[in-house]
Amino acid sequence: GTFSELVELVVTKVGVPPTVSIEGAGTQLARPGSPLLLQGRAGFAPCLPSSFAGAINFQWFQNRTWTSDAAGNMVADAPERVTLADANKALLFIDQFSFVPDRIYEFELIAAMSTDADARAVAVVNIRVVRDDLIVSVRGGDRVVSSAANLTIDGSASFDPNNPAANISYAWSAVDVTNTSFSVPPFSVPFHIENSTTTTAAVLSVPGGAFAPGTYELTLHIESGGAAESASITLTVVEAEVPTISFTPLAAPKFNPAWALPTQRVAIDTIITLPSGEVAAADAFTYRWRPFRVNPATGERTEDATLNLADTTKVTTTGAAQPSLGFRSSALAAGALYAFQLTVSGGAVDVVSTLTVQMNRPPFGGQLTITPDAGVELETVFRFAALYWQDDPADFPLEFAFGIRENQGSIAGTTDPLEAEPKGLSERVRAQFVDVSDLPAGDHAGTVFVFDAFNARVERRTRVVVEEATLSDDDLNALVGKGQTSLDAGSASSTFQLVNSLGQAAGRESRRRRRRRLQSGEEAVAFEANFTEALLNLT
Repeated sequence: GTFSELVELVVTKVGVPPTVSIEGAGTQLARPGSPLLLQGRAGFAPCLPSSFAGAINFQWFQNRTWTSDAAGNMVADAPERVTLADANKALLFIDQFSFVPDRIYEFELIAAMSTDADARAVAVVNIRVVRDDLIVSVRGGDRVVSSAANLTIDGSASFDPNNPAANISYAWSAVDVTNTSFSVPPFSVPFHIENSTTTTAAVLSVPGGAFAPGTYELTLHIESGGAAESASITLTVVEAEVPTISFTPLAAPKFNPAWALPTQRVAIDTIITLPSGEVAAADAFTYRWRPFRVNPATGERTEDATLNLADTTKVTTTGAAQPSLGFRSSALAAGALYAFQLTVSGGAVDVVSTLTVQMNRPPFGGQLTITPDAGVELETVFRFAALYWQDDPADFPLEFAFGIRENQGSIAGTTDPLEAEPKGLSERVRAQFVDVSDLPAGDHAGTVFVFDAFNARVERRTRVVVEEATLSDDDLNALVGKGQTSLDAGSASSTFQLVNSLGQAAGRESRRRRRRRLQSGEEAVAFEANFTEALLNLT
């Protein structure tokens, strides 16, 4: 005989909400030093008539932040938030160094109908920010020095890629390895750097006489943001007065084998300093460069007899007898770790120094599938999917750009650098697939470019055949409306592709009607003029 409290339900009539999604996986990886693009996609509900004249409005939010463990699991709430600019577009750009490493950020995208703000849909993505290793850079690498000379070793090019403003702590240490022998188990003796007050500074300054003749392993340790890294060089100390070899820090931790801009090339710039402290003239000594391949697992070096540094046509721009060394595009092997050794002769003894260069390799192991592989223009929905792509762990996340090479049914790749870029079907995104319904008629090669975090790219192609369609005026006008929706959603490349396909289809349809006398000349001209104006507005 008892009753619950009265529950009042209020039912409000709202419009039909759009569909909305965020390209890529539900959890995506990001790095603090790299900008992030999040691409939202929205569309009208299928039940809306093709004549519907509304639009879709977008709004991004950054809701919550968590700390994460090494496995990427959420651990606890964190206070950091990202301030969003231009958050009312489908495409959200987040600048580099907006994220804190070891955090997970939740982003929400709301898509609402312009005719009814309550008719809305929501998509959510989590961004897990991974910490990059600290970069330890000792200018000059291995070297031979005089025991009587003052010694300066520069580690100031070391940095924290997660935070350019981080306060880095430095610590230098030395180990005497003079008596290390391959005939007995290697051993080392800790060595105190005498009379130096800079062992905790970025630049180590040691007065002459601190190192007796011998061989030393000199190590720079750095710490920042709770992380630590170290790097070592071999210091060979001799009694004679010798020049000092210094290499300027490399422009990047990894280099792509092929490049289009001079700033992307592999170049080793060298400074030779006399015992007096003056910079030596280039012709004061003779120089010889030698290339070695390094086994990353063991550190063992093997001279690379296939790399002729004296070849200034295909390999280098400098030859092998200059103080500096510059390479031509595609001369070095993808994924290889090189050690380039410079010998400077002309003084009391030869001086040798070595610098290692890590080459990047593009993503590998994947494929491009197009489903179905045949259809009708502006009607069939084709799914382009980039599957099974792999790369080195430090090179993630990968990004994908889909396109077509029109009327190139052959899927054979080419190394011709002058070959035109394909027509884009998508921006460069992290989503591994794209659905396309606006392919033009023809026998095409569908393509995908796969990029890694260091901008190395590889292309895969797959054939796709698209038949011509017969389109009514209503069909063409509906497709123009679709283009406007795509433009409102911030998808420039897909809008451009639709305009291109529509232009071809409309021109062909106009000619067909004239041939069959389905329109008079004046009607055909009016049709072309009106349709061209609509396409120009989209463009």
